[in-house]
Amino acid sequence: MIDTLHFNIDRRHYDRDKILKVFYEKFKFKSDTRYTFGTSIKATYLNWTFRLTGKELKCSGSLTKLWIGNNLQNLPICFVPMALKKLEEILEIKLGEAQIKRIDVGCTLPVSNSCNLYLDMLVRPAAYSITSYENQTKMFRKWDNTIVFYDKRKEIEARKTAVSVPQDINYLRYEIRHIKRIKKVLETKNCNLSNLYSEIVLNRLMATWYESYRQTPKLSKVSDFMMDYETLDQYKMSLIYEGVRSFGGVTTLLSDVRKPKGNRFSRKRIRDFLTKMGNVEPFNPVLQEELDRKIEEIYLQSLL
Repeated sequence: MIDTLHFNIDRRHYDRDKILKVFYEKFKFKSDTRYTFGTSIKATYLNWTFRLTGKELKCSGSLTKLWIGNNLQNLPICFVPMALKKLEEILEIKLGEAQIKRIDVGCTLPVSNSCNLYLDMLVRPAAYSITSYENQTKMFRKWDNTIVFYDKRKEIEARKTAVSVPQDINYLRYEIRHIKRIKKVLETKNCNLSNLYSEIVLNRLMATWYESYRQTPKLSKVSDFMMDYETLDQYKMSLIYEGVRSFGGVTTLLSDVRKPKGNRFSRKRIRDFLTKMGNVEPFNPVLQEELDRKIEEIYLQSLL
């Protein structure tokens, strides 16, 4: 489930000459770039990129693609230590002291309907901004992480990779990308790569992945309902309640009361109005039950 990984290794933890030998003997592409304080040497191996400077070795790539060859399939969390050992064998150095700079936890899900229907269902969580791309990607960004849902088939087709995708199956990819506060996410004293050998830490990463999905609001489509009214005011309130339910309930609407949509006084009045309505539950989303079930199954099966 751990996919993209970025980490840096300080000069103290490897022999530069040995790394250069690995670069020139094992890797296909190499380039030298001169800068003020020295030379940066770049090399690639499969889907991994390595950059050697005078101070450190920077590494970035996909553990899943390294181990399996693609991320249409999912790398079980129990295989993460083995994938890291494979990377150590390739580089011929120990990576335990490397500092994690980014870590993505992701999973590809076969779904019953077109991916854009599931993307339409997902709503921006509170404190996140939203970016959408052509009905195939929806990203929720915050300063320390990004939650991403996208159509995996379209992504593979756009990249023109050699991965074969069955034509009769739709694949939705869900990832959370941690780019800041790595130590807090891992709940460890440091950002060392060695933490990823711990079952406890791997379970925490999976729990964060699962909870991020659960906390992402979902819209639903209006179903048939019976209006309850005897007066005009009751009729108006029935319409309001049904509207709130169709847009995902009070919690979803509260998360959407954000700064650009009015002044502070107006936002407070709207929040007060919604809060006084109480716990108005959303309609059962047309597709949410399927997605909820599949995400939960993957989470529970992944625990070590």
